Amino acid sequence: MTLKGDISNRFFIGLSLAAAVGFSQTTLNTNPAARTHVKVEDGKNIKYTSKLKKIIHLNFTMGFHHNEGKPIITKALNELGKKYAVGGVDAFTVTSFTGTNNGTTVDNIPNFTAADLAAGDVIVANNISQFGSEKLDNTKKQAIQKTVETDGKGYLGIHGSGDNERTNWPWYTNTLHPVTYQGHGDQTTAPVYKHLAEEKNIILDGILATKTTLATVPNELDAAGTAVLASNVPTRQMYNEWYRFGRDISRVDPYKANVTILLKYDPKNLSTPVLGNQYRRTGGNLYTYLFKVGSGMTSFFPPGHNNRETLDATDGFDGGVGDMDRYLGQLLFFLAGYDKADCDQSCAGLPIVDANNRLTGQVVTTTSTGAFALGTLNPKLILNEGRPAFSSTFDGKFEAVLMDMAGRVLDRKSGMGHVNHEFNVSKLKAGVYYMKVKVGESAAQTKRYAIASTGI
Repeated sequence: MTLKGDISNRFFIGLSLAAAVGFSQTTLNTNPAARTHVKVEDGKNIKYTSKLKKIIHLNFTMGFHHNEGKPIITKALNELGKKYAVGGVDAFTVTSFTGTNNGTTVDNIPNFTAADLAAGDVIVANNISQFGSEKLDNTKKQAIQKTVETDGKGYLGIHGSGDNERTNWPWYTNTLHPVTYQGHGDQTTAPVYKHLAEEKNIILDGILATKTTLATVPNELDAAGTAVLASNVPTRQMYNEWYRFGRDISRVDPYKANVTILLKYDPKNLSTPVLGNQYRRTGGNLYTYLFKVGSGMTSFFPPGHNNRETLDATDGFDGGVGDMDRYLGQLLFFLAGYDKADCDQSCAGLPIVDANNRLTGQVVTTTSTGAFALGTLNPKLILNEGRPAFSSTFDGKFEAVLMDMAGRVLDRKSGMGHVNHEFNVSKLKAGVYYMKVKVGESAAQTKRYAIASTGI
C-alpha cells in the first residue's frame, strides 16, 4: 500500500529539480550483458537471463528526511523499466511501499508483508536512514531477512540506507550491512575509479568510459600491506558525503570471502574532518560492491543525498553521460539472479562471460549448419615481436599495460581510435616483462619480452 500526504515546499523544490535535470538521455543498450549473456559450462553454452521482473521499492525513514534525494531515486526506478524495454515491454515494474511526503516523514512506516516482498526480485531501500531502529517492527524486519537471506532475492541499499546510527536490528548491523557506520563529514569531491580486477565485470560495462581523467590511484595491497599504485586509471571526481565506515568488509573475516569490489575511491586528499585517518583504506576505499548474504546478493550505492551527488554532469555519479541509468540498470539485472537454459538460436550474438561475471570479449556465433561457435569481436590488433609495442586499426577503445613478472603494472596506455604505441623501457632493469593489450570487446592479448639493461 502506498501512503500519501501533504508535501512540503522543500519536497516540491527537490522534486522539481530532479524533474528539470532528469537522467541523461544517452542511448542505453537495452540488452546489456548483465541482462542476458552466455557462459561456457562443461563445454556447453548456457544462456543466462536475468530474473528481474519486479522491484519492491521501500521508501520511508526513521532518521534524516532526504527530501531531495528520495524523489531522484524514485524517478530513476520508475523510468528505468521503460528505458530498458524491449519490443514495447518494460524490463520490470516497480511496486512502492512509501510513507507520507514521498517517504520523508519520520517514523511514518508503510505496511508491507513477507508476501509483498516475495512477489519481487530485488528490494530497493531508498534512503531509509536509521534502518536499524527499534521503530521498525520485528515482523517487517523478519520479512526482509527471510526474503534476502533465505529466499535469495536481491537487495540494494541507497545512500541513507547505509546510515545505521541505531543498532536495534542485529541482522542488519552484523549481516546485511556490517560496515559499522560512524557518520559522515561535509560533502566534497574525491576520485572514483573501477577496481582493476573487476573492470570487465558486466555491471561496470560502459561505466566511467568518458568524462574521466587518467590518474595514479591505490588499487591493491602487497604482502606487506603497502598500497600498490596503478597508473593512468580513468577516474571521475565525484561529489559525496563519504560515509565513515569503521569496518572494511573486503579485508576482514568473515565477510571478505563474500565481497566483490566494483568501484573504489582514493581518500588520501580528503580533509581529516571529512574522513578521519581511521576510516582511510591504504589500498583505496570501497565505493560500490557486491556482498553475498545467505542465498541473496546485496549491494550498497553511496550517492543519493541530493541531485549533485547523483546527476550533476560535472561531478555527479552520472557525469552527464548516462552512467547513473547504466549502472543502476545493470546492477538491478544482476542482483535479481538468473534463469539458466541451454543455448538455442537466440544466443547468437550474445556476449560470453566467464565464471567471475567478467566479459571475455567473445560472442556466440552460428555456423552455416546451425552449430554454435565462439567469435571474437574487433581483433584488429598487432603486437610487436621484438619490443613492447603495438598497433591497432580499431576505431573504439583500447587499453594496454606493461607489467613485471609479479604482475605489477608499470605503465598504462588507454584511449580511443587508431593507435601505434611503444612503451618506454629505457629506465627498466634487465629482466622479463609482459605487455597486455585489449581493443574493444576482444579478449586481451599478452606477450612476453626479455629486456636487457641497455634496452631490448
